[in-house]
Parts: sequence; C-alpha cells; structure tokens
Amino acid sequence: MDTKDTVLRVYGLSNADRLDLPDYVGQDNCEFPPPDDSGEVFGEPFTALAIVAATTIAVKGLVAFFAQRSLERQEQETEVEIEVQHPDGRIERRRIKVRDQGAGMAPELAKELGAVSGIPWTELLP
Repeated sequence: MDTKDTVLRVYGLSNADRLDLPDYVGQDNCEFPPPDDSGEVFGEPFTALAIVAATTIAVKGLVAFFAQRSLERQEQETEVEIEVQHPDGRIERRRIKVRDQGAGMAPELAKELGAVSGIPWTELLP
C-alpha cells in the first residue's frame, strides 16, 4: 500500500475484525501495524489498528464491513474512530456514530465515510 496517498487509520478493531476486514477492503488495500509488546493495556484486551487506503473500493468495503458487523452483533448504533492522514501530512481524527434508521446502517455509514474520505457517498453504497 502506498502511504503517499490519503490513508484511513481505523481504531478499536477486535482480532476477529482484523481477520475479516481484508475480505471487505482487499488485502492490498490494508495493513495492520504490529501491536505493542504488552498485549493488554491496563487490563483491557488488545484492539487492532488497521491502515486502509482511501480508495473508492476500499472505503466501499469499509461501509459493507461495518454495516455487516453491526447486523451480526444486532446493534442499533455503531461508533467508529478514524484518523485521516492526508498526503500533505495533515492528520484529522473523527469519531463516526451512526444509528440504524430502519434501512440498515449502510446509507448513513456511506455518508459519514464519504465525508471523511472525500469520495461521493453514492459511490460507496454496497
């Protein structure tokens, strides 16, 4: 993955999420930096960080991944912490909180992730 382009850092993923995410965004579009040596932070279980290329295909995969994960967990609301690293070095951190409005979470996730990545949200619907 070329880090000269815009990348999204997705925080708080479980080990199961770490295994599933490449199926949605593509193996070449994401990487997982090694965790610190402790395995736990102050007694909390380890969470993974994913670095995802901000391409239409990868961000569309993120929309599908989070929508499916929320469906499997029977969540009415999902929250995602994302850091956007721009090619010029700027970094912005966003907390995306989406509630199921009856049509599933994909449309709202697409709008939020589209705003973060700069990709029109209509191109991000699964």
